[in-house]
Amino acid sequence: MIITFEILYTVGDSEYEEEIFFTDDPNELLVIGSSTVEEGAGDILMSYKSYCQFNLENEGYDADVLSLIDFLNGYYQHTQKFLDQYGIELLGLEKEQFLSDNIKANAKCAIENLQGSNMYEF
Repeated sequence: MIITFEILYTVGDSEYEEEIFFTDDPNELLVIGSSTVEEGAGDILMSYKSYCQFNLENEGYDADVLSLIDFLNGYYQHTQKFLDQYGIELLGLEKEQFLSDNIKANAKCAIENLQGSNMYEF
């Protein structure tokens, strides 16, 4: 599974949103996080996009969801450390409960999307 993370900072309020999108290829997952940092019209201030690959082994639905959650948690931490080197504070990623709920939902959606396309059996 190819996972694309895109983080957008725009000018505007300081709320964080994260959306998950599926492409035409059910083996691809796009996670977009966006945050606005101050009053304004919504122009893009910073954009960061990265890709990673996750090799899903069919060990049962619950085990696979946990495996993908662990991978996504590690990837978020890696992304935050990388951006911290450049002084970029990820507003939305600091909300642990929000992040935890979204990662779990993203993992379930990704696996269920594969299953819906007959690319995964559980």
